[in-house]
Amino acid sequence: MQFLLVDLGFKAHREKLVELLDNTLPFTPQDKVLVFITVSGQIKGRFTQKVFTRTIYNQEVAGKELTAIQVTTAGAVCAVMDLHAAGKLPQKGFIRQEQVALPDLMVSDFVRFYK
Repeated sequence: MQFLLVDLGFKAHREKLVELLDNTLPFTPQDKVLVFITVSGQIKGRFTQKVFTRTIYNQEVAGKELTAIQVTTAGAVCAVMDLHAAGKLPQKGFIRQEQVALPDLMVSDFVRFYK
């Protein structure tokens, strides 16, 4: 990104960078994002494993076709920004991923694609 934005000067010409990437990188509508989470631990004294899986596909969002990676990346970023704006996250400093409460994140309309 440093090379593109600073060294090549695209920071001041964002529209040219978008055009360059749109014209040189193929759009891949058949992509999938696979989410697989497994945890093990004690529940009521019994060693237990829980698994969460989701497959997210490309889809239309606000009238525009987006790839699965676009949907999941943008959705998570927007949901966290929403939480920050609502005061549910620290208002300054570095915010670690583990500081974002999953229940708070999952009520955001931005992550409806994960459900």
